[in-house]
Amino acid sequence: MKLRFVAPLAGMILLAACQSGSDASSGRGAPVIASVAATQSLDDVDQAFMIDHFKHAMETALNGQASSWTNPSSGYQVQVTPTRMYQQADNTYCREFTQTITAKGQPATTRGTSCRQSDGTWQITG
Repeated sequence: MKLRFVAPLAGMILLAACQSGSDASSGRGAPVIASVAATQSLDDVDQAFMIDHFKHAMETALNGQASSWTNPSSGYQVQVTPTRMYQQADNTYCREFTQTITAKGQPATTRGTSCRQSDGTWQITG
């Protein structure tokens, strides 16, 4: 199954608001798929690969430290750079980030905020 996103930022906001940060079929957070431009698509394998790597970047990268990876099956390249971390009043940890996904030679860059949920997933909140 392929997913297409028409407006990267609108898609990211809609994912945060409507899906509560979850991929409906797997129950895992799906923040990284939102920034893919209209001419690009991610299949289920790409989504799973990027969700796992996004979580690792959010958990381990220092502010300003880019984490990059390439999915060997599709060739999609992703770079995520956390830019700020903070703790909300309810003790939830959140990170602002910049993300670039390059697919078929076309980069799509977005900025967002993702918060760590009690189950360990990262949900886009803005």
